[in-house]
Amino acid sequence: MIQDIRLHGQINEKVEYYVTVAGRNISNRYFHEIGEKKGDPFVRLFSSGNEYKITPSGISYRAFGGSFCEYMFGIDLPKKDLVKKDVLNRLVMYGAVYSAETERISFTEDLYGEEGFDHVFFNGHAVGNYHFFVHTDAPVASRRKRQESVLRAVGKYLKHTDKVGKADDSGLIRDLFLELKEEDSILFLIRLVHRYHDEYYRLFRELYWKTRSVDEEGSLKLAKMAELYEIDRYQQERIRIDVMYKHPENKRIVDEYKGILIDCSYKKELDHQDMAKLTRLRTLSIRNRISLNLFDTLDELLLKGKKIKEYNEPEHIMETRAIFEGLFLKGHTGGHMNDEDLVKLLHAKHQSIMHRDNAFEEILLETCRLTDEKAAESNDMSLFESFGYIVTFFDRFDTTYATISKISFMEDAEVREDQVRSLLGNKKAFDEVSPGLFHELFIQSALQNKYMTNYGRLKVATLYRGVLDIEEGNASIKEVLERLNEIIREERYYADVHSFMKEKIKKFYSDLSDKESQDQFIAESWKEMLDKRLIPGDAPEKVFRNAVINIRKEAFYLNNMLPLVIAGSNSKLREDFLENSGLDRFYVEDLEREYFEKNNLNTMLLDRIRKDQQAACQA
Repeated sequence: MIQDIRLHGQINEKVEYYVTVAGRNISNRYFHEIGEKKGDPFVRLFSSGNEYKITPSGISYRAFGGSFCEYMFGIDLPKKDLVKKDVLNRLVMYGAVYSAETERISFTEDLYGEEGFDHVFFNGHAVGNYHFFVHTDAPVASRRKRQESVLRAVGKYLKHTDKVGKADDSGLIRDLFLELKEEDSILFLIRLVHRYHDEYYRLFRELYWKTRSVDEEGSLKLAKMAELYEIDRYQQERIRIDVMYKHPENKRIVDEYKGILIDCSYKKELDHQDMAKLTRLRTLSIRNRISLNLFDTLDELLLKGKKIKEYNEPEHIMETRAIFEGLFLKGHTGGHMNDEDLVKLLHAKHQSIMHRDNAFEEILLETCRLTDEKAAESNDMSLFESFGYIVTFFDRFDTTYATISKISFMEDAEVREDQVRSLLGNKKAFDEVSPGLFHELFIQSALQNKYMTNYGRLKVATLYRGVLDIEEGNASIKEVLERLNEIIREERYYADVHSFMKEKIKKFYSDLSDKESQDQFIAESWKEMLDKRLIPGDAPEKVFRNAVINIRKEAFYLNNMLPLVIAGSNSKLREDFLENSGLDRFYVEDLEREYFEKNNLNTMLLDRIRKDQQAACQA
């Protein structure tokens, strides 16, 4: 009969332990010791040939087993694990040695090791880490072979099970015992938890998951906790990124990005269609408040050494090279660059961002290096000053682009007075170089972005109109902020109403074809949402009306249009609908993905339709 014994305690103010031991007749075979040595407490778990010890400073072991934990997002993962979409956990066997050349694991006879707790929670999970070992009464030929047999029995399970992340000790010990297939063995499972990191993780998750952002008050709480518990910045960042990644809305986007990169990792070169898909997801991430560090980390791990497929250099890059090379022509006076060339450079920078082409930044860095060298050689700072003048405008560009992208793509984006003042100053500087340059670079391109939502376009247009009104003396900054906040509130109401109505239709309604049924449906929805305090009493009626109209358009697309698009691989029909329906492209693509998953269709067909559409647009 399989029994289990559980032991729980706290070894120091930071770390607590949970021990589960399972096996047959373990009451007569299980040994543990709790005591003190030189005033320090310790917990010792042991059986014949195995020992695991917990002290206030860390752990030590000599045993047949290993350690495992859930991978935290944002840390360096072995590429072998990263490219496998279903690998969830890190597993390290005692005495194991990994060869990067052969990508194979070998074992030594030495199964002894010790780790301080800082090392345990730094190299493993910041909050919880497992150790395990197995006792057997059967004769062991060698430690190496025994470790290999344990790894073969439980390794695959431990790499893939979601019970690690859930801290399901009971489920883990039961499953491990079944995987081991050794009825007379005893299995020891130890979970170490960093109490301070756990508390910080829970607080950040509670604050972030409500709105996918942390307000000033929440940030202050986190800062005070980190200071009180002396949580270093690296662990804070690991925890924050892991929490953000695990939010369902974020995880779907990041996993899709990761999936594209995994496919690309097997190619020698990336084509521009791959880059277009990656760019689309990065743009979507801004709207969803996902840290771009998540994507940068994945790029570094999976695209290392990869090149974009060679193609004819775009005109804007050739112009950039020519302008910067002109700075170093013999006889250059070192005066400010003329406005015509500066406009070309700013447009080139904009084009490079749109196409995620790093060539522009590479040219800029190389020019910066050459400028430093030339200035040092000649002791003439005029060239350095000329280049600095250009870089100042690039800084203005980055600030302006980031602000407008955040306001337009992010729901509930806070618009502050200092941001509007910054935009006013930058607009004046750009327009002094060339009248209308600010509108060309930031407003026109934003409004033409196919992935801009309807509310995003409205916010951009309102912001620009407001900036003009402030310049002309027809409005104050406060009045412009009130206009924008009104749209932001309406955007939030729309999202809540649309989601509520879709669920209600699934359960109760099948037909909203006439105005009478629509009015009744709106009235019922409005009352229910008010009763449940999901919306305030002053929520505008047009939000409900627009939600109903768009839900009907979505149903028409899924039931009538999309089957025709799929049957004929008709990208033009799809694009016509997207252009004329007024539905947000991001949302329609989500509907398409759900449709393909629900009907078990090959998503490669959808990718091909989208690629054909992109190619037609570029042509």
